[in-house]
Amino acid sequence: MRLRLLLILGISFLAACANPSKTPTATATLPDPHHHVDDINNNSLWQQNLEGFKIEESSIEPEQQKDNITVNPSRTMQAFSSCNHACHVFFEDLSAGKVYEIQMPSFLPGRPFSSLDWVTDEVLVFDQWTQPHYGVHYAINIHEKKLVLASPFPDKLP
Repeated sequence: MRLRLLLILGISFLAACANPSKTPTATATLPDPHHHVDDINNNSLWQQNLEGFKIEESSIEPEQQKDNITVNPSRTMQAFSSCNHACHVFFEDLSAGKVYEIQMPSFLPGRPFSSLDWVTDEVLVFDQWTQPHYGVHYAINIHEKKLVLASPFPDKLP
């Protein structure tokens, strides 16, 4: 089942990259704190890769490991990833003490998230490697609970 999911996501990813005539739907012009070689703002995934995105209130166990911890500029939100049983991205409203999970069917459960960073108080960006030589750069507006950008990138050097 997992191999089939990886194969389907890989084929969808390659098809999206190979078909520039389609119009991407989730795009924005944002700074790239990760300094990807390709312009992430001009290379978004297609609609079929973006369906099912949601942010839901969640809870975490006190002993749950938190990786990639980052706090937004106004210090009101904290984001982190965790790979206890599967890999997830969370953010916490520090004033309300509520934790939320960012969910999307195209997230690969066994692949960790990296480079969590806030580009504004509301927009969180992070990467997930989907294949050995390709990843996806995500930008999420947490206040609007909206996927702003999902942009594939290769591992090529500048």
